[in-house]
Amino acid sequence: MDRFKHFISGVDDSIIEAISFIAACSILMYLLFAPMGAQAETRQVRSKVYGTLSSDRYAGCMLQVADFAFAAGLDCPEGNRVWVTLDCNNNWTTPITSNNNFKTGQIALLTGDKVTLTIDDTKKAGGFCLAKQVILTR
Repeated sequence: MDRFKHFISGVDDSIIEAISFIAACSILMYLLFAPMGAQAETRQVRSKVYGTLSSDRYAGCMLQVADFAFAAGLDCPEGNRVWVTLDCNNNWTTPITSNNNFKTGQIALLTGDKVTLTIDDTKKAGGFCLAKQVILTR
């Protein structure tokens, strides 16, 4: 510590305070914005519904929506239009939730209105991400 004091003895206190402030801000920015590793990614995206699918595959039912994966930073399939599972086989959701989400998607398809989807890219069926919530508003 004495070596450090000797090193900075000729430096103005305001410069030392400025350097300390910059160092503290740098650490704070790193902690706030550094990647957190493999964490659950859940994001909300807004899209029109272009199709519905009811099947014994892909966890039972799906919606076809506009591509959102890249823009939302999610690990989901990309393309002009992509599919998301609603989990009608109830691996991650309840029967009521998945059924209501599917019906909401069907209404949006018929009306042409956009939906807000809550996408979880840690839960997938056949490689397709889970939409665990579907909101239809005007």
